[in-house]
Amino acid sequence: MILPEFLDHDHQAYDQAGRRQDVAFHQARRWAEPLRLAQELLIAGLAALALLAVGERALGWALALLTVIHHALVYALGEQLIKHKH
Repeated sequence: MILPEFLDHDHQAYDQAGRRQDVAFHQARRWAEPLRLAQELLIAGLAALALLAVGERALGWALALLTVIHHALVYALGEQLIKHKH
């Protein structure tokens, strides 16, 4: 599996040459949503830890808090992180 270099706003991945790469969590079926949640929490958590490590306590805690609030609201409003195509 080739890891994408970056994602655009529609979660489409592109490599360094600009070729589209598929990031297909939906292919994981019942594990798709938990895997996506774990990925987002891991990335935001690492970013918050990095901010804390360099002494940016307020920003680190703010990022952690906003991440938790965002994901809680997503599920409280009946939404999902992965939009399924019909």
